[in-house]
Amino acid sequence: MRNIFMVLGLFIGTAATYGAVIGLIQVQFEYDVKTFITKPAFVHTSLIILIGCIVTLCRFEKVINNITTRLKSTSLSAAIREETNLLLKTQKYHSVIRLRNALSRYFWLEGKLTERILLGEAAEEASVNVGDFTSQVACLIDDIGWTKVVAKNHKGAKKSINHGLTKAVTLHEHYWVAKAHRHLAGIYALENNQSQSTIEMNKAKEYAENILLESEKKEVLAGIECANVMNLLVIGDLTFLPEMEKSIELAQKIYEELNDETRLIRLNALRGKMAFQQGHVLIAKDFFISGLTESEKIGRKDEMIRNLNGLSDVYKALDEQPKSNEYINRARKLYLETPVPFELDEIVKN
Repeated sequence: MRNIFMVLGLFIGTAATYGAVIGLIQVQFEYDVKTFITKPAFVHTSLIILIGCIVTLCRFEKVINNITTRLKSTSLSAAIREETNLLLKTQKYHSVIRLRNALSRYFWLEGKLTERILLGEAAEEASVNVGDFTSQVACLIDDIGWTKVVAKNHKGAKKSINHGLTKAVTLHEHYWVAKAHRHLAGIYALENNQSQSTIEMNKAKEYAENILLESEKKEVLAGIECANVMNLLVIGDLTFLPEMEKSIELAQKIYEELNDETRLIRLNALRGKMAFQQGHVLIAKDFFISGLTESEKIGRKDEMIRNLNGLSDVYKALDEQPKSNEYINRARKLYLETPVPFELDEIVKN
């Protein structure tokens, strides 16, 4: 609003200056401007607007940028934060939990890490207040814990995930116990602690087998297999390639049974990385291109980043640096919107 008033002020100032100039001409040069002044008002208005446009032209871009910045401050994320705070203040705890259920995955896929953590913390508080401890566990392990892993806050992530894990065990929530161990395995893989990562992954598989609801059981088992591949890729030991291929096949079978296209797409980048580590550069290229095409169709930015990053590595290995730079620049641009676990160091390195 301040910018709008600024522009209006410039036009008013221009009008005043225009009148003063006409008066000065009449006084100094004894020029008869009577006839000119009595011309239709729209003539003067048009001249004022024209001069005003010239005066403000140099400021136009700045004005637009300022207005855009103000609009961004009233974004969806800001509105949701405001609404969440209001709901907590008015003790509408169930509404906070429903808001978290609706937006958690959206924030994840869009890379809105801060928003996901803040909403998760609010929902965790709300869950305690209404005695919904399963929701509390979900917030601690996923919304707060795993999101902090991506934000590279491993200490905070472990604290939250272990807190959720303890509660999940007490509640006999095998689904969340399995996910907690899976997430911890990922953290230890990122920290190059292979032995502890393996221990956590085995615990995840053990608890996943005890999940009663078949669809949840399959989802977690497939997720564990994918996480196992990602962990082993981070470790970078080629002796694990047979195990990775077995995990990929199991995950693919489950995702096809569940008709889960959004997760099935993840396998392209994993297969591409496996092929690349074996030196099969052209095979890797095919997997990355397929993964990029499919992820673009459904708008999965995290998978787009993985495949773009993979293609950058491929073209670098093929001594085609311009193409490698093109793909890594696209990955970096998307990364600003959607950080991706297990890819952070690679993107920075390139």
